[in-house]
Amino acid sequence: MFAEAIEDILKDQCTPAVVRAIEAGGSPHTLWEAFEGNGFLELLAPEAKGGAGLSLPELFPVLCAFGRYTVPVPVAQTIVARALLASHTLPRGMVTFAVALHQSAQGAICCPLTPYGMVADYVLARDGDALLLLPTALASRQSTGVQRSQVATLTWPDARNATRFSDAGAGLPLFAAALYAALLSGAMARVFEMTLQYCNDRIQFGKSLGKFQAVQHQLSVMAEHTAAASIAAEAAFRTGASAPSLLAAAIAKSRTSEAAALVSSTAHALHGAIGVTEEYDLQLLTRRLHEWRMAHGSEACWNLVVGQSVLASDLPLVDFVRTV
Repeated sequence: MFAEAIEDILKDQCTPAVVRAIEAGGSPHTLWEAFEGNGFLELLAPEAKGGAGLSLPELFPVLCAFGRYTVPVPVAQTIVARALLASHTLPRGMVTFAVALHQSAQGAICCPLTPYGMVADYVLARDGDALLLLPTALASRQSTGVQRSQVATLTWPDARNATRFSDAGAGLPLFAAALYAALLSGAMARVFEMTLQYCNDRIQFGKSLGKFQAVQHQLSVMAEHTAAASIAAEAAFRTGASAPSLLAAAIAKSRTSEAAALVSSTAHALHGAIGVTEEYDLQLLTRRLHEWRMAHGSEACWNLVVGQSVLASDLPLVDFVRTV
């Protein structure tokens, strides 16, 4: 029910034109208010506290929808941030996750290459076992230089205005990895749908591109990776716990990040020149695939976690896979 309600909002409020306008520097507050004003930021909060009380399996299709529509505001991150800090009162506004936090000897804090850093009101960063909530209004923002990217490096002169939450940092990397796996899964599904439709509609040499065996082969491989990524991402949320497990999150982010590059390159190969034009919607999705692939660890990062778990296990490899 919530996934359908949110998808209705996305169809109406998060059109490609709106995404382009926000990426170009337009105000995101109308789109943000559509989520905040309807109470969708409290999807994981218990019903007794005014939330929807969704479980993680129920949240997964919602996150996939955000990926399908390349939502240009960190609504998924804010939902999870409010769940991670459910016992605290967070200020209103957009919260994004820092991929890293560095503090200089002079006390300056830097969060490099932060997704949604150009538009977020707050950055939630892990500092050991604690979490820091940093207001972006007091930070200097440096863009990546990539056209229309919302990733930014943020720097604060000190931590005086940061809110510190002790013993709350352990769950952030796991939730962030699973969250971005879900976003990647949703975006890849949409990329595959667009590519399949284009190949069926585009006529070349008297027949549609989809009739050529070489194109069918590429589409089938693309479908395989899209499906495998979706299964891995959903598995991270298939739990009764309040957060994904380390191994499930690692596998989800590893598999979706690996598939993202392959799906993106195949989509552009089959679309040809039109796929890279600014007017065509494919690049809205594939640019996000590349950004989200690297956010909170690429497949190389999380493959190491999975490999260490395999080596630490006493089970034969087949039995280890079954337990996962």
